Amino acid sequence: MARVAMAAISQETARRYTHELVDHLNHTMGERTKITPSEVVVGGSLGQGTAVPGTFDIDLVIYTREVTTDDIIGQSSRELSESGGLVGYGCLLKRLDEYLNETLQDKYHKTNISRYSIIFVYRGVVEVDLLLSPWWDAPDNFYRFLTTIPAKIRPSFTMCANKWQAAFFQHHVDQKAKELVKRAKAWRNKVWSRNPVGFQPKSYTLSLLVVYAYIHAMLQFSNCKAGNKEERIVDRTKKILVQIVYNHHKMNIIWDQPGLRKLLPPYYLRREYTSLLPSRPRILDPANPSSNMYICGFKGVTPSSYHDAINGKWGWFVANIGTLDLSKYVD
Repeated sequence: MARVAMAAISQETARRYTHELVDHLNHTMGERTKITPSEVVVGGSLGQGTAVPGTFDIDLVIYTREVTTDDIIGQSSRELSESGGLVGYGCLLKRLDEYLNETLQDKYHKTNISRYSIIFVYRGVVEVDLLLSPWWDAPDNFYRFLTTIPAKIRPSFTMCANKWQAAFFQHHVDQKAKELVKRAKAWRNKVWSRNPVGFQPKSYTLSLLVVYAYIHAMLQFSNCKAGNKEERIVDRTKKILVQIVYNHHKMNIIWDQPGLRKLLPPYYLRREYTSLLPSRPRILDPANPSSNMYICGFKGVTPSSYHDAINGKWGWFVANIGTLDLSKYVD
């Protein structure tokens, strides 16, 4: 199903609607569906504090003990019962869809049920991507589980790391870095609207690249006492980011490195989870050591015939990164 074009709303409105939905799920979902939320996490740009003005979508992940890892594995192959009906995870999504339709009524307009989520428009103005995840007490438990399953199945569990992605930005990324992330996103949105041909870098991918470049710029100017230190850090962040993109074939962005450990404590120890790490080139997700944003960190292709023989998915990024301007505040 095609996605519905959303009108621009304020960030305040998006946050208010997010609070409404989270409160609704926490107070009514368990009784109505027998799927009891252990935690409802706001992910994406709103949860990470890096949203830019304009159109918003709300990413929600419901962590619950009623969803098992076997449900996810079964859904990865779209298992069907003997009668042809949905089983496991598919049944849970159907039950959730029915509950939302009954309780939200005209506030709920479903646009799609994908393999792992329900996508709907809330109050006619904001798109919501709602996912179900097994409950995890700590990231180590999740990582240890990942080591027990084949690599080809691990991407099916990316939603499980959502709460640690949000926590990474909330607790380990400072406000200056978040401001640069917002500026980079605003640049991407503006340039993409003019030339929407190729693969668009996802917000999370772009955010990680900006944060990584910013940290290295900060380290280079750690002893600088010049009055224009902040401007120099912004300028260096851009230069580092541009070089990273131009040389993406050699990319090796990891978070357990000398100089980074003190600033951004990683959620995983590389020695312990070496078997999960993807090969180079790579942008490791600091919340999920098996996830390589270098490969999966882009949105589809437009048009379908587009292909950059040299840069592949990075073609649009490489062609446009030289126009990046991190000096302007986002209105």
